[in-house]
Amino acid sequence: MSFDVVHIVLYLGIILFATKGLGLLMRKIGLPQVTGMVISGLLIGPAIFSNLGIGFKGLINPTKPEMDVLETFAEIGVILILFSSGLETDIKALKKSGAAATA
Repeated sequence: MSFDVVHIVLYLGIILFATKGLGLLMRKIGLPQVTGMVISGLLIGPAIFSNLGIGFKGLINPTKPEMDVLETFAEIGVILILFSSGLETDIKALKKSGAAATA
């Protein structure tokens, strides 16, 4: 498996910059930061633009070996996002709404 480390670092930089920027923007307009993270993933990756037929396939277009490395980083990132959202959870508010949410 051969991949270019410089491309991986560049892709990670683009991902981090976009997710942090859109996350802060979403927080400023009153939405959760994770909303900005999801939107940035859709915008910088090939998920949307490759289907439009305009020739632009997103800012990030990794090869298969590079994608394997990025998927590993993505899994670690998801764990960290879940951990940080767990740290921000208000237990008292969760107890108050627990019965209604369960129903």
